[in-house]
Amino acid sequence: MYLILTASKDAYITNKIINSNFRVTDANTGRAGTIDLFKLYDETKIEGEESPIVEISRALVKFDLSPLYSLTGSHMSLDNFKCFLCLSTIDTGHFTPTDFNLEVNPLSQDWNEGIGRDVSTFADLDVANFITASFSSPDVFLWFEPGAAARGALGDEEIDIIEEGDLGEGNESITASQHFDTGREDLYIDVTKIVSATLLEVLPDYGFRIAFSEAEEQDQKTRFVKRFFSRHSNNKLKQPTLRVLFDDSSRDDHGSFYFNTTGSLFLSNTIRGGSTNILSGSELDVIEGDDCLKFKIMTGSHFEMLFSASSYRRSPELDALPGIYRTEFCLPYTDSSLVVSGAQELTVYDVASASGSITFDTQWLSNDQTVVFATGTLKISKPKTSNFNAISQSPSIKIVNLRTKYFSSETARIRLFGRNIDEKIHPPVKLPVYAKSVFFEEVYYSIRDSLTNEVAIPFDALYKSTRVSRDSEGFYFDLTLSSLPEGRNYYFDFMIENDGRVLVESHKALSFRVDK
Repeated sequence: MYLILTASKDAYITNKIINSNFRVTDANTGRAGTIDLFKLYDETKIEGEESPIVEISRALVKFDLSPLYSLTGSHMSLDNFKCFLCLSTIDTGHFTPTDFNLEVNPLSQDWNEGIGRDVSTFADLDVANFITASFSSPDVFLWFEPGAAARGALGDEEIDIIEEGDLGEGNESITASQHFDTGREDLYIDVTKIVSATLLEVLPDYGFRIAFSEAEEQDQKTRFVKRFFSRHSNNKLKQPTLRVLFDDSSRDDHGSFYFNTTGSLFLSNTIRGGSTNILSGSELDVIEGDDCLKFKIMTGSHFEMLFSASSYRRSPELDALPGIYRTEFCLPYTDSSLVVSGAQELTVYDVASASGSITFDTQWLSNDQTVVFATGTLKISKPKTSNFNAISQSPSIKIVNLRTKYFSSETARIRLFGRNIDEKIHPPVKLPVYAKSVFFEEVYYSIRDSLTNEVAIPFDALYKSTRVSRDSEGFYFDLTLSSLPEGRNYYFDFMIENDGRVLVESHKALSFRVDK
């Protein structure tokens, strides 16, 4: 799943000097359209301060992590996800500093966003600002050091940001950083360690402070100005985001099971539209856990094999999904077990070699094999071996159930159908022909804005967060619509990996809208 959380509050705090007259340490930028990071070294004179005079700004960003709490346990493992803090740069063509580093640290105290907008004269006074973190009448809470500059370790008192601490594996740095070469890059920093510790309540949930590295804040160099879009920018695709990536895809091989290759098969038990564990026996015992079922393949009375089936977990650290069971096994192509007996005795190998596949009857059984919960068939094909042919099939994806409009509160299951464009057209028949989906090795999705073609959700083959699942009928994936800004139209691109080739297919003609 590729989940995008937008900032719940942001601002930047500064002690900039205005008109060589005063510092704006009480100014607030909570409603500004930009987040400006800069350092001015001895650029301005002000009465009462000796040279060198430094002016600085630091950014504050907070995200509502509640959607992640609901995913931990059964969908997302804290040991198997990635999280990136993303800020989009504003490239106006003006001067931007180069060759610098930005550092991200978790904040150790709460702060207010404020309603300030003025980023020219900084005339809007509110909290948070360079001196004050938050205000709750009648109490005022100051930064322990102006500019949220008090550093320390996890557990220390009177600090503004946490630099190090024991998150479970001994003392370590909790600072994330990114180097900017040209200065025009977006901020894209791995904050997995910080977010994971926050979800475990090891770190406080107050958001991030973003600033130049400590060394660069103290050197004798001016850096003006690195500018990002804020959450109050009109371009919703450019607002600060927290991008959470994890692989929640499942791979059912009912439609593409091969000899000599381990495949997975799934059983789903649903009642009134919800997945529910199977109940069995007069006491209605719950069927769950490891090795809780048996799976049998057979051909008549001549051949049968039994395999164990278990409740399905997306990873070993997660809870089992209710009502979902999986078995996995490998059947050798050269198996000498009989499938046909009589005048001519034929083995698995004999039949598979002659016909190219064998269709077995299947049963999902209780462990004592007295109760049959589901029956079906499974076609197992021989491995694809042939003379080298550089011309492979032309894979394509068709969206089966796309609606024209969704609400941001929805999680939509998008179903896909695989087909080979070069496949011969079925000859005319009088009875309906049921087309079966072609199964490809890997399919990934991407989402673009229909108006601007900007990528809202990119392909992710590294962490597989946009990998499409497959079942016995075809492909599918779940899309959390809150990850997409409301009031805009989008379309899908698909990346298909098959036969050693990669094909990207755009579906711009099929768009959908996300509304509140």
